[in-house]
Amino acid sequence: MSNHATVTVTVTPVGPIAAVDLEPLVAAVPLDPYPVDLLQCVLHSDGVAINGDGQVVRTIEWDFTGAYKVMFPDGSGQDRPFYKYMAEAISRALHTPVLAGPVGLT
Repeated sequence: MSNHATVTVTVTPVGPIAAVDLEPLVAAVPLDPYPVDLLQCVLHSDGVAINGDGQVVRTIEWDFTGAYKVMFPDGSGQDRPFYKYMAEAISRALHTPVLAGPVGLT
């Protein structure tokens, strides 16, 4: 039984910009309100860090509500609505390709 989704978006610094300079830019991209407005989820956490490979990783966790679980019951692909969530917004804001990680359900 899943109660929340974890979404990761990874950005690899390219050219003269360093991960430490990229980190606040990734953090500054506003969250798309889709999970709140349409899916009725609640934001649990939103953080940005530099991983061991020198990449900037934004991790966003959403808590499922009863309304979400009615729309997407356990075992029904609860991760699908979050596939590539925020990847396009971050890519557009930074003018660089990003990697959307798999959605984790817990």
